[in-house]
Amino acid sequence: PTTLLLCKLSLLLTISTITPCEALLTRAERKKAAKLKHKKQHGPSSMVENHDHVIVGKIEQWLDHFEANEERKFHQRYFYSDRYALNDDGEASALRGPSNGFDADGDVPTYAFLCVGGEGPALDESVLVDSVHCTGDMIELAQKLYSEGRASVHLFALEHRYYGDSYPDECFEDGSDAVLNENLVYLSSKQALADLAHFVHIMNEELLFASQRDSFVGQSQPMVMKARKLSDNAAESMNPDVKWVTFGGSYPGTLAALARSQYPHYIHAAVSSSAPLEPAVDFPGYLEVVGSDLQYEKVGGSDECYKIVKDAHNEISDALIGERSSEESRSRIASTFNTCDKDYFEDEMNARWFGGEDMGVIDIPAQGNDPSCTEELCNIEKICQFMTDPSFEDSPVDRLASISKIQNEGNCIGETYDQFLDYFSSVESRIDNDRSWYWQTCTEFGWYQTCDNDSNCPFLKLKPVSLYLEMCQIAYDVSEDDVYGNIDRTVEYYGGLDIRSSRIMFIDGDVDPWSYLSVTASGNAENANNLPRYWVKGASHHFWTHPSHSSDADEVVEARKRIHGQVKEWLEAF
Repeated sequence: PTTLLLCKLSLLLTISTITPCEALLTRAERKKAAKLKHKKQHGPSSMVENHDHVIVGKIEQWLDHFEANEERKFHQRYFYSDRYALNDDGEASALRGPSNGFDADGDVPTYAFLCVGGEGPALDESVLVDSVHCTGDMIELAQKLYSEGRASVHLFALEHRYYGDSYPDECFEDGSDAVLNENLVYLSSKQALADLAHFVHIMNEELLFASQRDSFVGQSQPMVMKARKLSDNAAESMNPDVKWVTFGGSYPGTLAALARSQYPHYIHAAVSSSAPLEPAVDFPGYLEVVGSDLQYEKVGGSDECYKIVKDAHNEISDALIGERSSEESRSRIASTFNTCDKDYFEDEMNARWFGGEDMGVIDIPAQGNDPSCTEELCNIEKICQFMTDPSFEDSPVDRLASISKIQNEGNCIGETYDQFLDYFSSVESRIDNDRSWYWQTCTEFGWYQTCDNDSNCPFLKLKPVSLYLEMCQIAYDVSEDDVYGNIDRTVEYYGGLDIRSSRIMFIDGDVDPWSYLSVTASGNAENANNLPRYWVKGASHHFWTHPSHSSDADEVVEARKRIHGQVKEWLEAF
């Protein structure tokens, strides 16, 4: 039987707080999420009351895993919790909660669950307790396996390179910032997956092997794991006695799946939630789904709501750019939507960029739709109720403007297209991890959300994909041809929706705009037994990975049951 000593490392780092929805968020959405952070928290976790048992550590990673002579290393942050694992004597402490007991003479399996980090804000200790990232699927499954006396489960989370507190600044001898163009070349999903494989390699040796346990006891400083080449002790570090399962939602869900397909000798299985698997430069499907959501009665939408939103945006488009556009019509829209400069729309690029990266002049929270939220205009149902309220005599455009003013908290709208380009061209955009993510869109994934004239998109049809490609050229010196070539190479390398692997579960919500590029939506039945997929009706972006609450829809509860059952089967049968 495998029983493990559980290291105790002092927690000395101060870490930024996670917003309610990491993964593939625009800058405006991140800032909005930060404002709503305290309002949306559901209170303390039902499993544990604090984060004191979560250990924060750092691991040395090679800057370039694919360069044989690479000597440069940086420190990547990880998180670890032992509360659902047995100690060296096969005993459980009170910290880990109630258990039905383990058979002292039985063979208790040991598992390692890894929550994969991605783009977005810095992780903190809550990632292994009660965050939106991996709680409902990973942590709650670990609790069940432990409380039923079926397994000893180690919990890990690994922050993505170039995000949070895992920037490789120490690698550049000239003291230059890691987010300069010449230094961003080491940011890619391939390097991130190699980080993950190296992390598993090191943890199998250092943390999970009895021969190395003593070095972890009594440490008063966060342990820094030393880097080594994956070829060193490779056979031993695979550790067949410890089965690793990766979990993630959104881009981390993509990485969770790819970790299994690219490193099957390290990763036993994966749960990939709301993960776009198909890179694409032009991504009109995102806003098509948003249009469908406004019509989706299950989440409070209606045909009337969709029509009002679409007609209002069409009227705004005509006033700004259409054949009947005039200085008077542009000034009227500027006044209606409270722009900081009354001449804001006299610059055509500002008119085309109106609504920022979201296309709509208001925020339709399709990606983060929460049916049980209580704040004003916080979900699709509340927005549609506002838009269709028969007691209002305002025009559709005026209703959009009223929502815009509420969502912007009365502040005027002022960011110009040039300011957007300047921001992403500067190291200032490192603060919100924006510069790192947009680099990855230009060099690997695309996913630029556009609104086609003949589509179901209800928003402004003023922003062609060329505006995003111009951003790649100006901010990162990546040409249009290179962007298309980069995305083609990513599809060729990973396979896109034609991923060939086994023991990966794909779960998507049918409200989530990112589901358009998912394996679940692809309809490809090939290899369905090895790559099961599941639709969650009425659910938004990986909502089932959030902590469980009494207000959760039956479909979300069922999704967690399906995930838990499938992972249990893979762990016990293979």
